[in-house]
Amino acid sequence: FRNMDVVFTLFFLVEMILKIVSDGLVAHKHAYLRNPWNVLDAAIVAVSLFSSFGSGESLKSLKALRALRALRPLRVIKRNPGLKIAVVCLLSSIPAMFNVIIVVIVWFSMYAMLGVQLFKGSLYRCVDLDSQLYFGAAIFPTGTLYTPTLPLSGPDAVPTIIECVTAGGGGVAVWEDQEYTFNSYPRALLTLFEMSTTEGWMDVMAASVDRVETGVTPIPNFRPWYALYSVLHIVLGAFVLLNLIVGSVINNYNRIKTENEGKGPLMTEEQQEWKEMQKLILKMKPKKRHHGPENALRQLFFRISNHRWFEYLITVVIVMNVASMALKHYNQTDCFSAALFWANVGFGAVFILEAIIKIIGLGPRWYFKDAWNVFDFTVVLLGLGTTILDVINKEYYCGPDKGESVANVPGLQILRVFRICRVFR
Repeated sequence: FRNMDVVFTLFFLVEMILKIVSDGLVAHKHAYLRNPWNVLDAAIVAVSLFSSFGSGESLKSLKALRALRALRPLRVIKRNPGLKIAVVCLLSSIPAMFNVIIVVIVWFSMYAMLGVQLFKGSLYRCVDLDSQLYFGAAIFPTGTLYTPTLPLSGPDAVPTIIECVTAGGGGVAVWEDQEYTFNSYPRALLTLFEMSTTEGWMDVMAASVDRVETGVTPIPNFRPWYALYSVLHIVLGAFVLLNLIVGSVINNYNRIKTENEGKGPLMTEEQQEWKEMQKLILKMKPKKRHHGPENALRQLFFRISNHRWFEYLITVVIVMNVASMALKHYNQTDCFSAALFWANVGFGAVFILEAIIKIIGLGPRWYFKDAWNVFDFTVVLLGLGTTILDVINKEYYCGPDKGESVANVPGLQILRVFRICRVFR
């Protein structure tokens, strides 16, 4: 095989030399190295020469370049117009995919924050490492979840973390987390990415359905409605959003193919332009314009709310708010929670001020006529509700006498993640 490799390398070298002699090296616009595909060919030939004929101590490090000989099949692209269009399409699709990728990142970020809110610290299991058995009941046991069930055996064994690690004087079982977890924002992102490949998503769904609460062994099918979390991500995150990236590549491929092969055989150039113009006309809609109020104070607020730097400032605040929400993780300290609380209060105050400025400047009628303004106002009200709930739970305080939370509404807390949707504006 080595001799055959040398023969092929010499053959490609002769081809390159003949082309350089006939076309020139780089002097004019049609020279050999002025063509990117020829540059690829030359690079492959150079790598093959180093790996095939290099010797001595000084060239031992270049032996690793042998792996790059796998690039030789790329030379076929230059000689096949269909493959050439496909490669150009992939490279030119990168800018077109940028906006779609932003939407995908926003969805994954929002859903990861939602997963942290719902499942942080609650997917742990009690496992006997010797027998590799997991303890948990298929039915709800008689009595409360905190009734001691030592020695962790039988169909009604639903131990807590304390019972698990102290069973039999300790050392019988351990409190073990799942391979996939939502204990922090980065781990949640990795879990969602794995789910979007449709690999292991049913395991995540089963774990979320069995979830009881933090510190309690999962019970099979304890909360069946939590399966919606995984199903919704598979439908929207995997089947819809990720396929949008593929769709943008296909759309760009059709455009490039049309440019290279010309228009349809039944339409002239003028007819094609008329068709595209009609499409643009059908998509155009009259833009509503409303003049500012006559009152001087309202006129000032109107100009502020419509100024582009005001929108830039609000966008920066939204991004900072999302970044602070991504810092939340399992087993965080009370002082860290207090810092996040005061940061959230500051962001909420900015959003309330924004709503007040826009309502005064635009007036309630024009403000609530915009669907995005209605969405913003709803998010502000929900944020105010979650802040009141945090105040009741003393999230602003991290002293030793803080105590347990007295008001906990998970459904209200997770609504904070919808603030990230305001970036779409």
